[in-house]
Amino acid sequence: MYISELRLYHYRNLENSTVRLSPGVNFVVGQNGQGKTNLLEAVHFLSTTRSFRTTKVKELIGWGHEEGSVFGKIERKDFDLELGLSLEKKKRRVFVNGDETKSYADYLEKFVSVSFTPSDLEIVKGGPPGRRRFLDRYLCFYYPHAFEKLISYQRALKNKNALLKQQSADSSQVQAWNEVLIPLSFEISTLRREFLTALQPRAQRALEELAPADGAIELHLETTTFPKECQEHVVDAVRERYNEVLSREIASQRSLIGVHRDDVEIIVGGKSARSYASQGQTRSIVLALLLGVIELLEEKIGEPPVVLLDDVESELDEGRTRSLFNLAFSKGCQVFISGTDQAFVEQWSNNENQQIITVSNGAFSSSNNQNEHQNICMNS
Repeated sequence: MYISELRLYHYRNLENSTVRLSPGVNFVVGQNGQGKTNLLEAVHFLSTTRSFRTTKVKELIGWGHEEGSVFGKIERKDFDLELGLSLEKKKRRVFVNGDETKSYADYLEKFVSVSFTPSDLEIVKGGPPGRRRFLDRYLCFYYPHAFEKLISYQRALKNKNALLKQQSADSSQVQAWNEVLIPLSFEISTLRREFLTALQPRAQRALEELAPADGAIELHLETTTFPKECQEHVVDAVRERYNEVLSREIASQRSLIGVHRDDVEIIVGGKSARSYASQGQTRSIVLALLLGVIELLEEKIGEPPVVLLDDVESELDEGRTRSLFNLAFSKGCQVFISGTDQAFVEQWSNNENQQIITVSNGAFSSSNNQNEHQNICMNS
């Protein structure tokens, strides 16, 4: 699986261009603020329908414009297709082969990517929201129907919270929204737990490659949706938990339980990574999780996902960078690597199936491994 062509229209500072891409390694080089991370973000956005930097669609549209778009040609092992997203101030529309689709689950199956950005280092030491975002990003590739369940849950939760803030809310009204949330909470928690169970051995193998002395990694879902000491994870157990807190939620005027409060406990060497992992161990754990996800998704879809590595040179030491690149390259993934240091790129640019993309003020040029320069940005 790889993206062979990316068409951008008023996407951040990338105005109106078509970028042809190598199916192997694409080094994206440029000084800060020129647009290199925007290019990786656009590929990620095309894959996930979400940005790894913002939740606001309007921030993705170029300054002074009312709309934008990202389209790309995707080459799969058994078929090719074109995907696209059009952007307006408060909404996005998704397209498959030129036709608008309402099914995000169907869209997400088409183009699968795994990304590393500096903010991913907060997965270990940061708060629960970052770990939930990491988990759900790849959960939706592994179980595409999970996306619609998460959206439905957020809509119902928003309505329940609005009701709870009203002084006149009574238990029967809140219970009505709980009956929407209960099956969704059960299904989402179950999918999250199953995903972590599948990811754990694969992350462990990657951690053994990166940091064999760190010990075993364990991944546990911490959820508020089941009663304490719950022996059987069934829908009725979730309903019992919601009933337990109903009166307290009405009194406090907020939702006290639900999958929006889930967390992932990461244990390495028998200790909480959040409390005890060193800076170096934190980096190894994050990379192990990403490499585990790559392996898991490859098994699921039958071919390697696209890998996006943003600003690796500033976040990883040489040893971890080497291990990451060797593992990613060996899997035959299409890889995007951004950075500011040309020397860093030249150190790794020894693969025949690659190109170096230079970004300056939103414009692109490239060279292949024979150092022949070509224009890959066609302004329309």
